[in-house]
This record gives sequence, structure tokens and C-alpha cells, in this order.
Amino acid sequence: KYDHIEDFGYQKGFLYAVPYWTEFLQGLDALRRERGMTVCVLSHNTVTEIKDPELGPYHKIEPKIEKRANALLYEWADIVGYLETERVAVDTGNVQAKKTVRTASTTGRRLLHLEDRGTFKAKTRYPLPPEIEIPRENSFEALRSEILKCINPAKKDT
Repeated sequence: KYDHIEDFGYQKGFLYAVPYWTEFLQGLDALRRERGMTVCVLSHNTVTEIKDPELGPYHKIEPKIEKRANALLYEWADIVGYLETERVAVDTGNVQAKKTVRTASTTGRRLLHLEDRGTFKAKTRYPLPPEIEIPRENSFEALRSEILKCINPAKKDT
């Protein structure tokens, strides 16, 4: 009977949605268990500010999902990765003005980060490397190959 999730009152709609998220994840588990499917949940990202009492405030890249759903998905997932095009810092500037400007340039490599480094949210329950290069073609095959290597080390290229 509501047009928008916030029509329930401040944050209440998101709280009411938690059982639906739980049911959704149980459905994904059933697909994995009963049909042997690999489930991949994709999300855009957002930058959030972390207020750390020891380190001070800093920014972190996280999935752009409401915080309760984000926590449920993070706990449920075997792998949470952060995919980015690798960037490097480049110093440019005006020689006469003796001014250096720092900017970013891309290398073209796409990296899937699987280890939380403070700047983005990531994890893996498999003994995978901290990052995997992901080509544009057959992207999921690169990840699948790495997972199979750690599950069955005797078969490196299956």
C-alpha cells in the first residue's frame, strides 16, 4: 500500500525489508544446493565515510546497498570482490610555474580485489590470491579457474 520504501517512516521500510532479503538469500542457497548453480550478485558501489577512533575518519568503497542488506549479503557470500580498472598516479605540471599536479591514469588492466585493504570492502573464504586479473572476454572464467586451482590443486588448468 506504499509507493516508496521510505513511506513507512524513517528507516522503517528498510527494517521491514530484512526478512525479504533473508528469503532472497535462502532462495539463492536453494539454487546452489539443488541445481548446482554458481550465484553471482553484482552491485554498483558507493563511497562511505568510516569514523575510526584510532585512525581517524577515512573513506571506503562499499556495495551501494542499504546497510542491513549489505551486512546480510557480506555474511552470506563466499567471495566479495571489488573490480576496478587499475590506476596509477601521474605527476604532471607546468615547468615554468614550478607546479606539480597529480592525476590518475589507467593501465587498462581490470583487477578483482579479494582482500580488504581498508579502501574497499572485500573478502574470500577460499585460499585465493589478494587480486586476480580479469580479462574483458570470459571474465567469470578467470575467477572460476582460480577457484578450481585452490579447491583441487592437482588440476591447475581445468
